[in-house]
Amino acid sequence: MPEPVSWERQTGADPAASGGDGLSVLCRILAVSRSGFYRWTANEPGRQDRAVAEDASPSRS
Repeated sequence: MPEPVSWERQTGADPAASGGDGLSVLCRILAVSRSGFYRWTANEPGRQDRAVAEDASPSRS
């Protein structure tokens, strides 16, 4: 089994050295903008509502 690789080695960045902003590192890894990330998190209640409605609707099999 391969040896675990540290976060710093995987990303080439150290969040603590850049002011501890892990979100910037995460967004860079995922190739998304910070504003896109915040928009996605703001839409979570709507996604949950749609999932509940979809589960409650009768199946069309």
